[in-house]
Amino acid sequence: MSTPGQLVLDTAPSLPRLIGLGEPLHGSDAFGRSRNDVLRHLVEHAGFRTIALESSSWAGRLVDAWVRGGPGDLDDVLARGITHDFGRFAPNRELLEWARTHNAGRAPEGQVHVTGFDGPLEMMFAESPRATLAHLHAFLTDHGVPVAGWDTLDGLLGDDAPWIDPAAATDASRSVGSQDRVRELRTLADDLARTLTCTIPALVPVAGRDAVDDAALAARCATGLLAYHSAMAEPLADALRWSRLSGLRDAMMADNLQALSARRRTLASGHNLHLRTGSARMAMGPMDVGWQPAGAHLSDRLGADYLAVGTAVGRLDGVEDAGQDTIEAWLAAQEARVVPTGAIPRGRPRRATTSPAYFPLDDAVLDELDAVLFVPDAR
Repeated sequence: MSTPGQLVLDTAPSLPRLIGLGEPLHGSDAFGRSRNDVLRHLVEHAGFRTIALESSSWAGRLVDAWVRGGPGDLDDVLARGITHDFGRFAPNRELLEWARTHNAGRAPEGQVHVTGFDGPLEMMFAESPRATLAHLHAFLTDHGVPVAGWDTLDGLLGDDAPWIDPAAATDASRSVGSQDRVRELRTLADDLARTLTCTIPALVPVAGRDAVDDAALAARCATGLLAYHSAMAEPLADALRWSRLSGLRDAMMADNLQALSARRRTLASGHNLHLRTGSARMAMGPMDVGWQPAGAHLSDRLGADYLAVGTAVGRLDGVEDAGQDTIEAWLAAQEARVVPTGAIPRGRPRRATTSPAYFPLDDAVLDELDAVLFVPDAR
């Protein structure tokens, strides 16, 4: 009998470099364990070497170092290396334990990398760009690349507290993003990022590919954060402002996943909303927020090298049972647990739910996925 991982691969016309495996709701152990099962098959039978979680890409460096044999306490790595409080979920602990055991004694090219693909963001604040700018600046200066002095950047950054003020999420006037010093900092950060890009061919033989990739991640995070803070400061209508912020966040996700999959075949684990290939919409209180998700960018950039697989569920605590005519009910009646979306009939009613965290399937979602992995019971 084929494993879920093989069934996922069977839906692809050719072996992709990047598979996005989504979930309709965060926090279910059943979804996380299904993901872990898929990953193990991809590692053992298809040469996949990276799993990227919907968590900060910058914090994920701590996770990746630990699973490849680095020092540290697992509880600390889960707390600091997996953001959005997702480190508390048992399947993520199990994932890290498995990866560290798998990697022990293996050569670097056979090891599995575990990291994040999100920006250094939370729902109600964005990080200061200090850490990522400092890393990028130090990398360039350590290798003799002439750039602006750190004192200049440090002075423009100022204290970190105003950058992470949660009030700025709902009040544009509280954001530092419109200040002249931030505009100047964006210019200097862009110059650092472009300087790195221009010198990569000369730096790789000297510093090594991993160190250069780390600096490139720092550049993406720093410039992405500065763009995000600037957007937070725009005095727009709430729905438009949050749509813009969501779009910037997902563009960062896409950039990170493209970079990861360029090095190694990668499984991305996140919400269906982020990994679908069309347009994402969600209600945030009274607001209707819409944006282009990471999957749309990746489909456009990678074509058949990106496979979008959503997860659907039959029974789940806190979610009403699927009505008999819904897509989920049709999936429950099938023997296969992974179904190409082209084989799923359209025109069925959307599953009714009062849970704001759960996103059921509908025709629009099916049209923006390549396949669906169905979990009959996630209770």
